Amino acid sequence: MALFNFHFDRPGPGVSPDAPRKKGPARFFEMLGRDFVSFYLAGMLALASAMPFVLGVWFAVATHSLVPLLLAGVLGGMIAAPQLCGLLDTILRSLRDEPGYWWHTYRRAWKQNWRQSLVPGALLGLFLGGWGWLLRTMLDGRFAANPSATLWVVAVVSIFICTGFLAWLLVQVPLLD
Repeated sequence: MALFNFHFDRPGPGVSPDAPRKKGPARFFEMLGRDFVSFYLAGMLALASAMPFVLGVWFAVATHSLVPLLLAGVLGGMIAAPQLCGLLDTILRSLRDEPGYWWHTYRRAWKQNWRQSLVPGALLGLFLGGWGWLLRTMLDGRFAANPSATLWVVAVVSIFICTGFLAWLLVQVPLLD
């Protein structure tokens, strides 16, 4: 995989075995070259688990129905959250340079964290689904012919703040017992 592996991870002549850890782009390409396949596979599992959420929210937004949105947001978020925790655990283990086959560590992280990730996943799914429904309603003009600029700013800022907080909460699940 010459595209991502620029040989930053191989000690060469003149490099001490006790050299400090690489920094910046060298560290990034070292990790990417070493763990690209595990990142890709864990990401594909997370993407596949998010499909019920995406399809349910799409159906609810397309039909302007709030009850399926609540159901899709909560259940879809609860389905996707353990896989997101597995993906985050894979990335965090790569940052710590922990050895191990990714599938065994992913499966162990999933088994350890699936219960703790259900509530943050349900909240994240409910918030993201509600935000999508709000934007669709604002664009459609059913409730307000011309939404104010303040409403747009609040909608955009809220998605960044709340999604960032809930994503941070999901990162804490694999880090803490």
